Amino acid sequence: MVARAFLLLCVVGAFALSNVSCSPFQVQSTRFGVPLSASLPVLVISEPQIGYVHTPAEEYVRTLVFIEALGGTRDVAVVAPWEVEVLPGQAWPSGDALGTAALADQGIDPDGALMVSIVLEHSATGRVVVPTASMVSETTSTYTADAVLHVIAREVRGREVVARVEIAFEDDPFAPGGELGDTHPRFTEALRRAGAALRSEVDAGFVASRPRSEAAPTFRYGATDLMQYGAGGAPAGAGLDALDALDQAASRLVWHRRVEPGLSPAIARAMDEVGPSLFVEESRGAALAAGIQAGDLIVEVDERPARGPQVWTRAFTRPGLRTDVPVRVIRGGESIVIWVPTAS
Repeated sequence: MVARAFLLLCVVGAFALSNVSCSPFQVQSTRFGVPLSASLPVLVISEPQIGYVHTPAEEYVRTLVFIEALGGTRDVAVVAPWEVEVLPGQAWPSGDALGTAALADQGIDPDGALMVSIVLEHSATGRVVVPTASMVSETTSTYTADAVLHVIAREVRGREVVARVEIAFEDDPFAPGGELGDTHPRFTEALRRAGAALRSEVDAGFVASRPRSEAAPTFRYGATDLMQYGAGGAPAGAGLDALDALDQAASRLVWHRRVEPGLSPAIARAMDEVGPSLFVEESRGAALAAGIQAGDLIVEVDERPARGPQVWTRAFTRPGLRTDVPVRVIRGGESIVIWVPTAS
């Protein structure tokens, strides 16, 4: 009945306002009995479960979209799936097992974390049917979407659900607004909406304790890190010519979305040599005062590889751990450790 009412509303709206279309996204979010006295936790994302064949680049980029929507590059501590160190010969953990491994690997107290799962049911239901004026009387059944995205945040120990977001949508590779090369732009947009909705529910349930630091400079992503994910693990030095067509496309997609086209070849080569790194385009606040300069390559934050801005954010948003954080940078070919205060 809800689905039918939604589509009838679309049809009626089409008659009344021919230039206005109903949103292809149907969002539902729910908060469950969250203790109001708790502070905002670390959000640990388990490996996304995507219901269709996809490249490592797609998963990497879309997880970053979700993290950014959560606020993971600003003021909430997030652990990304790829931050878990897996030694050669070890099996890669999947699903919640990856989240559990991330807790241990990053030294996070389970009582201070929420596990976030991302599951896409692709072709979960029939396709959306939006009848024309002549078909209205003939339509006997309709469906909400052909894809449903489920995002659930649970307590780590008790496994109690804290917040849930569900977004139903009709997937469309030709949907307007998608970036070049994104074959599932509606899924990307659904992840962005889900991240924002989940953050809203968590914020509403928790009394957030987020000491803000002025230390955060502006980052760009390291070329090697991106190419490794885009090329299915092949080293960036191998070059695009050594990859098959699919991995080439994936690599270009990640590169163009995450590294500015104007980034100089010299900086790109430097990133390629040092491994996962963050290029400091601009330094300000406590970071500048501590000695981090524009042009530095940040390779470690709190003795952790700089695999993304969320590594920096987590080091400076987890309260009560320390008064300053060691940041290793490469400057002029030299490795330098700079201690950046957690508060200005």
